[in-house]
Amino acid sequence: MIKSFEEYNVNESAINEASQVEPTEEQFEAVKAHLPELEDLINKTLGTKKGDFKLEVYKNRKAIGLRCTNDLKFLLGNTLVKTLFTEIGIDFWGGQYIPSDNTIWFSPKIWYKHPSGGSNGTDFVWDSLHFKLDTNEWIPSRAIFA
Repeated sequence: MIKSFEEYNVNESAINEASQVEPTEEQFEAVKAHLPELEDLINKTLGTKKGDFKLEVYKNRKAIGLRCTNDLKFLLGNTLVKTLFTEIGIDFWGGQYIPSDNTIWFSPKIWYKHPSGGSNGTDFVWDSLHFKLDTNEWIPSRAIFA
């Protein structure tokens, strides 16, 4: 069962604290081991199915990076999508350890490239996402869509 963000009492204001603390190898491995649960959570939220996308974890300076490994524009069907986008992907900014909550904080983003060469990105699915190290659970915040 997925609990709400508020039930976990994750301190969103502690994100500034996170920029000072580098995640450990153990924390990196915990996030990596639990990527399938995050993929399942995203699939459940979006109505996609297992295998539609794959996430990977990587080390990114003082943070843990997460990103989608494949182009997602095929999920939009065979409509006008090919004239609007050349590529669509998911990235997770942040990836920083918050000691006061014992969580790793992420900000899910969707990014896209246009056929004319431009690109952009925006929030994706939730305002933020935390990986709770005490319980190895993904804790999504408020959904950005209804």
